[in-house]
Amino acid sequence: MGKQSTYLAAAVKDGSFQMTEFIGRQEIIAETRRSLELTRLLTLVGPGGIGKSRLAIETAAEMASRFRHGVYFIPLAPVPTADSVVQAFAEEIGLSLATNEEPLEQLLDFLRGKQQLLVVAILIEKGHREKASPSG
Repeated sequence: MGKQSTYLAAAVKDGSFQMTEFIGRQEIIAETRRSLELTRLLTLVGPGGIGKSRLAIETAAEMASRFRHGVYFIPLAPVPTADSVVQAFAEEIGLSLATNEEPLEQLLDFLRGKQQLLVVAILIEKGHREKASPSG
């Protein structure tokens, strides 16, 4: 299991995940919780620095007891290519991939039937957005 996920899983269990108080955000946490109860995929979108990752972690911590197989934080910012995404997921959730089988199939087989919450953080740097935009 990756360091981030190990930390999050342990911190969520004992309540030590908080770096600072999360003041005045109970309404948005409640809304996020309600949304997660209705869907299997929830995307938090907004400008950098507004607290999307922190909101996701706070919500995950509040809901951790509902996920029998754990809560994991999967940072994709350090993942260099799309081909590395499956490996990043596998590392964070503690799955050792066999070399003679398709990695994506192994990951899907491992996750199938589990009650897990995967908090995936994707950091898009300003330069990457500008390069990708038609006007930039």
